[in-house]
Amino acid sequence: MSAPAAGTPQRLCPHCATLGYTHEDRCPFCGRRYRRHTLAAIAAMLAVTALAVLAGIGAVAVVAGAALEDRLRDEAERVEREVDRDVRRLERDIRAELDRRLPVTGP
Repeated sequence: MSAPAAGTPQRLCPHCATLGYTHEDRCPFCGRRYRRHTLAAIAAMLAVTALAVLAGIGAVAVVAGAALEDRLRDEAERVEREVDRDVRRLERDIRAELDRRLPVTGP
């Protein structure tokens, strides 16, 4: 092969691994395109990326849901303790009021 002309790009074929000096979009040795990416490969990469993003969003949703469930359970327990405390206080107040109003009867 003769020396390449000035300004001719050096290209390596991804299929036959031959080094060529050409402006063409095909390898002068094997005749295949220099680019490997086809529409199907790009579509597959986009599908994999979309699945990875959706899986990430799903994982975040699961973690956020678990955190929300824990927080709601803690809040429900706190409210239940407050209601129990208020009910006990009301029972005490009612007993005290009844003891004050009702006379003590003995046997």
